Amino acid sequence: MEHLKQQRGVTLLELLVVIAIVAIFATIAVPSLTTFVRDNQLTSARMQLVSDLNLARGEAIKRNVRVLVCSGDAITAGNCVNGADWAVTGWVLCYDSDLNGQCDPATATDPNPLLVRAPLRASANALGLVVQFNAAAAPIYFNPVGSQGPAGGAMVNFNLSGNWSGYTGTRTVTVAPTGNITSQ
Repeated sequence: MEHLKQQRGVTLLELLVVIAIVAIFATIAVPSLTTFVRDNQLTSARMQLVSDLNLARGEAIKRNVRVLVCSGDAITAGNCVNGADWAVTGWVLCYDSDLNGQCDPATATDPNPLLVRAPLRASANALGLVVQFNAAAAPIYFNPVGSQGPAGGAMVNFNLSGNWSGYTGTRTVTVAPTGNITSQ
């Protein structure tokens, strides 16, 4: 009597069914993954902005001097330049002891600016992150007591959003006249 050999492996039909199932799951998962990545990019930018604003407030209190947070164009212009889209220009933290609204010159013992944040995207037309004011894009400054703006100033909101096709997520960072920084 002859013993039949048992075959091992999978048939072509079984392989095609598994590939089709994997393709269906991948089609379902990719949009969710894309949204997850974009949400994380916005959250990361929000946390970076909040961290830098807290640093500016802390430096104002520590140094007992006014500290500006302004558009990154300040590096090339030598002072704060109003710019609504900080994602393209980046931003700068610098002290302003003479209260003229411009970054003071650096000294050998006291470098200025305190921090230079690189742009979050290459140009205004590039797809990606947008960090904009909802009001005038004047510099924010923290007073030596930690409050924001002249005599407490006005509330300032940053709106962070992605200009990716089909994406509607946003984040908001608010700087209150008291200097309190909140984010959503």
